[in-house]
Amino acid sequence: MSIVGPRPERQYYIDQIVKENPKYVELYQIRPGLTSYATLYNGYTDNMEKMLKRLNLDLYYMVHQSFWGDMKIIAETVKIIFFGGN
Repeated sequence: MSIVGPRPERQYYIDQIVKENPKYVELYQIRPGLTSYATLYNGYTDNMEKMLKRLNLDLYYMVHQSFWGDMKIIAETVKIIFFGGN
């Protein structure tokens, strides 16, 4: 596990997501993280629509990940922890 990366998901939900969008398995190429781009910009996922949006954000992160991008995600996470969300 790393600090920044796609949040891990339970197998029950992975099976449902893969039925809707098989690209989920591409996320196995990178380590899961404690915080993620998708968590910052999609929030908590409690339905399939949000899970699929989170998947698209995680796939975007996977293609565009960088050291400075990770630093921004960490800074935004710290800001939300101490000062609250949107």
